[in-house]
Amino acid sequence: MRAISCLPAIGTADLVPIDVHCGVCQRCLYAGLDSYVVHPPQQGHIAYELYTDVEPIAPATKPNEDDPTRIECAGRCQTGLWVIDGGSGIVHHVLNRRFAIACGPATDGRMALCVATRAKKADENADSSTRPPLVDHFLGEPVVEVS
Repeated sequence: MRAISCLPAIGTADLVPIDVHCGVCQRCLYAGLDSYVVHPPQQGHIAYELYTDVEPIAPATKPNEDDPTRIECAGRCQTGLWVIDGGSGIVHHVLNRRFAIACGPATDGRMALCVATRAKKADENADSSTRPPLVDHFLGEPVVEVS
């Protein structure tokens, strides 16, 4: 485990291996991530940010058509937003980590971003249709989509 929290509400006991999912379709974008930094958000529609040097799961993500450093869920679920920044120059990367991941529930009419959950076994991530709604590990809240 090589995790750091920069948020007072998140203690060392919370820094466990995590899976990171799309908050809309629940696709797993990172599985068993154990090297990350949890940090306060840089924008108001983001609840917290994760920083890591680990690449996201390739089939689960797609680069933005206009800028490949802006990485989206493969389902293109967050229209007009990207959820993983791979060096766009717009997002400051804490401790120079390669990837910045925007996390948080749907707010202000915007779509849910990414959701961090306790890491599951690979086969538990395979079929999102059989899973209950995701509960964010750091926020302790279920993800509720904007209707």
